[in-house]
Amino acid sequence: MAHGTIKNYICKLREEGKIERVNTSGIAFYTLKGVHFTKSMTDNHMGVSVNHPFYRMIKDLPMEKNSIHNIRLRFKVKDLDVWKKLSINSSFKINSISKDIKLASWQIEKDVLVGVTLHRTNTVSIYIGCSFKPFPLDFQGVIDLSKILTRIEERITRLIQDNLYTNDLYKKEYKNLEYLNFSHKEWIVTMWHIGADSKVEYSGEKFAIKWDLAEKTFVQIYSKEFRDNKVKIRLERLEVPNKKLLDAIEQKINHNNNLYI
Repeated sequence: MAHGTIKNYICKLREEGKIERVNTSGIAFYTLKGVHFTKSMTDNHMGVSVNHPFYRMIKDLPMEKNSIHNIRLRFKVKDLDVWKKLSINSSFKINSISKDIKLASWQIEKDVLVGVTLHRTNTVSIYIGCSFKPFPLDFQGVIDLSKILTRIEERITRLIQDNLYTNDLYKKEYKNLEYLNFSHKEWIVTMWHIGADSKVEYSGEKFAIKWDLAEKTFVQIYSKEFRDNKVKIRLERLEVPNKKLLDAIEQKINHNNNLYI
């Protein structure tokens, strides 16, 4: 089965009370409800030895709140062949292989960079690079991210409107286009990095360690240097939620998912 399919089955079985979680160590382990192991499960599921120096270093490390960054989203433009219309616009360059159209690159804030691409399927993909400014999975973090998404939504809407109004024919064909709006509440998050930074600074040698968990999913620990030259340890997991962004965030907050390895 695909990774997402398995996760859906697990969630359904948990909701029905048929299984329960017995251990979370980067990967979650479950058992049938009420069936307990006679021996404790090891925390070394990914081959990380308890004697490994990095394991000892992070084992009791105080961490900040879980946050998300480097977010990828997508949405489908319905009832409008926007790719066909914009592909003949000389102001846009078409990738000779994928035929993707790079619509824009914006710096929304100092540490928030955004890239927007239009695909032949009339799907728009958005990349939000914010490694230096992760959004915490709490009330204020969600509010701050929502404000960023609203600004991106407005820019995309205005960009497509303006470039479909390039001549009188399109103005007549899309006379009601001023009402076009791509609500970010409907956008699907296809990938994100969820992680946490150490509360204390790190002064050792730079490092990066990665463990593959499944297809398109991995955990990594690395030293992260910030713009103020401070270095902290970041624990990070790449995930592919493939659901509406706010639903994915709500699930993370409600389930209190951790990043322990």
